[in-house]
Amino acid sequence: MKDGKYPLFMRLTINGIRWDTALQLGVKETSWDAKKQQAKPDDKDSKIVNDKIDSLLYRVHKAKLRLDDEGKEVTINHIKDLLSDREKEAKTILTLFKKHNMECEQKSWCPSHSCHL
Repeated sequence: MKDGKYPLFMRLTINGIRWDTALQLGVKETSWDAKKQQAKPDDKDSKIVNDKIDSLLYRVHKAKLRLDDEGKEVTINHIKDLLSDREKEAKTILTLFKKHNMECEQKSWCPSHSCHL
């Protein structure tokens, strides 16, 4: 508890597998509406807290829809990867060279692939 506020966590459960993560913000016990799972409007920081919760809920739903659209299984790890952008291609030296070489091959100013690294 910091500054009289309790930390907020998100709990996501898929197929019996649970993931808890801190939201990096808190709320006073008297300012929390447990039924609505939001800060009460009487708290001065309630808009920030509720906007963060709404944003995270939106991102989770968006990740689920993306997995559904791609025909991938909806798992905790897939959701975590999408929320943390881990699913993006790693920027390794080899990946960068391959990307550069592909772009060079598509350009007319690259005779005989002379720009390959």
